[in-house]
Amino acid sequence: LEYMTLGTWAVTVFLIYRSRRRKHRVTAVLAGVSLLAALFLSGTFIKALLDETRQVADDQYGTELGPLSVGVCEVSIPPHHVSGQVETTSIFEWEFVANRLEDIVIEETSPHDVAEFEQSLAKTLGQASRKDIFLFVHGFNTSFADAADRTAQLVHDMRFQGVPAFFSWPSQAILTEYKTDERHVAQSVEPFRRYLRMLIVDTKPATIHVLAHSMGNQLLTKALAGWDLKEELGPGEELPEIRLILAAPDVDAGHFCDEIADEIHIHADHVTLYTSPSDMALLASQMEHHGKPRLGMWHFDDYAAFVRASPYLAEDAKEPFPEVESIIYIAEHSIPKELGHGYYAHHPDVIVDLSQLINEYRSAAERTMPSEETVLGAEGMRVWQLR
Repeated sequence: LEYMTLGTWAVTVFLIYRSRRRKHRVTAVLAGVSLLAALFLSGTFIKALLDETRQVADDQYGTELGPLSVGVCEVSIPPHHVSGQVETTSIFEWEFVANRLEDIVIEETSPHDVAEFEQSLAKTLGQASRKDIFLFVHGFNTSFADAADRTAQLVHDMRFQGVPAFFSWPSQAILTEYKTDERHVAQSVEPFRRYLRMLIVDTKPATIHVLAHSMGNQLLTKALAGWDLKEELGPGEELPEIRLILAAPDVDAGHFCDEIADEIHIHADHVTLYTSPSDMALLASQMEHHGKPRLGMWHFDDYAAFVRASPYLAEDAKEPFPEVESIIYIAEHSIPKELGHGYYAHHPDVIVDLSQLINEYRSAAERTMPSEETVLGAEGMRVWQLR
């Protein structure tokens, strides 16, 4: 990234010098475009440096693969927090040091051994007003600190009264490292399974709500595939209720229909899928995957046409999965925040919808979101459009 930034600045200076000497309009336009690119890369580079400094200063976790590590992370929310926002330092506002009165701040990260962690978790669960666990699994381009901040923001905004948890796999936290992140997700399956076993089997909450975002859904679906949680139970033990929320999943849509949908229903008591046809980040992912449609930008309005148009779905592709409640988020006409990919955490209506789903166990038909219900096909599959 630093070489790209320096190279772009060098090209920019050269083009500006040429345009001033030769007075060529085309050269001047190229110089302007190059300047914008240089500024964007510089901002990205500075953000990466700040993230790295922040992680080192707070003794947090980085971008390399390693053994499973567990512990407790304390995060403070500023008194004037705005629902849906993760208040943090901004280089565009010349803020380089977090302010606890204005920013979400990681106060302390305390590593535990497994026994100590399970004892702490069981104690916290016993003291909570709700015996539920909320587990957040982050997506691409997300550091450990970002995942902790997002978990705290979601739990605070939803007013969740159980025990919050998150699983941070080693994302590079850089836009240009998509393929590296995808490899690290695939290599994090076994540690994630061990973590799930701690939360679900060893701790025994009443219910566990797992919200996976974007590439985090690759980790979740890979972990559940071919794994029978009931085999982990002792005599007379039962699994807690398991509720999954697939938020903007960066998962192959065809593979989900043919393989994953059945696999997750072996474990999950309830599944909610949030999609958006305006998700530009997943559009980029689709291009990265040679045009294979991503589940998180699914157009449910004409499933049959989707199957016919996709060479990646078998001719005998299964009908839509009626057990999965599908929520389509329709973004604003202007350029949506976070490329239309982070609506699950910042759009006020989606946050209220999540709160009613998680805190009150309401089905989509019972929730109060401003939505429009659509019934598809003879199977009676219902889809809700959230605007």
